[in-house]
Amino acid sequence: MNLETLLLLYADWFIFELLEFLIEDGGCCCFMLLGIVITILLIVGKNRKQSMSTQQESTDSAELLCYKCNTISSKSAQFCATCGAAFAGDLTPSSFYDALRRRVSNWSKWDWLNPAEIEQLEKIVAKDEEVFSRTTTSQTDPQSQIPPPSVVTPTPTVPSVTPVVPTTVRPDIPPAVPSSVTRTAAESTKPASTVPPATPILPPAPSVPPAAPILPPALAPPARKLSDILRAFMDESNIKVGEFISGLLIVFGSVGLVVTLNQQFKDEIAYLPSAVFMTIVALFHLLGVYSYKKWNLASSSRVILYIANLLIPLNVLAASLNETSPNTEGMLFYLAVLIGVVGFSTMSYYSAKVLAPARFWPIILAVLGPAFFQIIIKLVIGGSATDSVMLVAGLLMAPLALVSFAILAEHRHFRKSAQVGNEDVISLLRVLSLGVFSLGACIAVLFSKVDSSESAINLAQQLATPFIIICFMV
Repeated sequence: MNLETLLLLYADWFIFELLEFLIEDGGCCCFMLLGIVITILLIVGKNRKQSMSTQQESTDSAELLCYKCNTISSKSAQFCATCGAAFAGDLTPSSFYDALRRRVSNWSKWDWLNPAEIEQLEKIVAKDEEVFSRTTTSQTDPQSQIPPPSVVTPTPTVPSVTPVVPTTVRPDIPPAVPSSVTRTAAESTKPASTVPPATPILPPAPSVPPAAPILPPALAPPARKLSDILRAFMDESNIKVGEFISGLLIVFGSVGLVVTLNQQFKDEIAYLPSAVFMTIVALFHLLGVYSYKKWNLASSSRVILYIANLLIPLNVLAASLNETSPNTEGMLFYLAVLIGVVGFSTMSYYSAKVLAPARFWPIILAVLGPAFFQIIIKLVIGGSATDSVMLVAGLLMAPLALVSFAILAEHRHFRKSAQVGNEDVISLLRVLSLGVFSLGACIAVLFSKVDSSESAINLAQQLATPFIIICFMV
């Protein structure tokens, strides 16, 4: 029975299909891949063996330094070759010798050993402690080489006594007058005019405190560039350039998912694309909140929740693009709206508490305000209603007002703060970007209602005023 017969009998078995591929088509590729893997494993094993041998050589070549005489000995030495001191591996704690001396004294009290044996044992313990005790300090310690300061005791001064020599008093010679008496008499015979007048004692002048030095006025910090603010925002959120591009791809991919699902299921199940998209958005929020609460991944969780908040207006846009209305769906339409409002409000609340714990409500207002107005725009405006300037401007003024109110709330915090930090600027940028993106979803609903290129151009002209307001906010 040859190979072809086996393949015909057991064609459904995966192992034979794999063998056929290896023998006929993919054998060369498989063996080449296997050879590359084996070569990589051999190189990694060789490098690891070399690194381990290098570490072993460095460990074996380490030398020991004696703490008494500072003599270097080999790694395998247990005692210093110069002074005979034991190294740290063979030292004994001093508490061992204290306990041993107490034990020897007890042996002496109990008459277990005679006095000669006790004396010999104490000498052995003293010699062992001198060599193996761990509490011996190094002689190279500079503090131990400093002698204690000598105390000088002051000696009492004894007044010198001049010896008195006895003399013979002669009556014909008058006694000598002391010099101090002569000096006093001469001073008393001087005229009074030669005595200088006494200097009057003036009261001390009050001390004047020194004047405080005049400091130059503090220079105002230079204005920060927009590039520095964006870089600080990305550094604080731990967002790299690749992660930023990945987030944009996720958002644009979600837009493509919305369009694809609407085209495929618009005639079968009306709310299936919106339900699938809402499940994905809910999973994003759950992952971000869970990683922040349980895994303590603050930066990664904020990035995930930021993308999840961007997906909320897109999800509402997916629901608004469906051809559903209360006239065709009835109570199912209002039930879907209620589920969307409650679900997205809950998601936005918990994600905003993670993104900005102190001021979370501007994020909720900037995201949900324009998102929920998409439903109102869908119900109010029709294909021909886009030609009405007042209607289009009025429908967009309400979400613009909500986003402006959220941005002004952040600006009010700036005015109340003594010093504006990076976190405040980042919070403003976060609210501004989320609000502008949600407004863009509202405008996309308006453009979805036009049925010709002329109507699209006319609608773009009518959106001049809202665009000016958006540019002013940015």
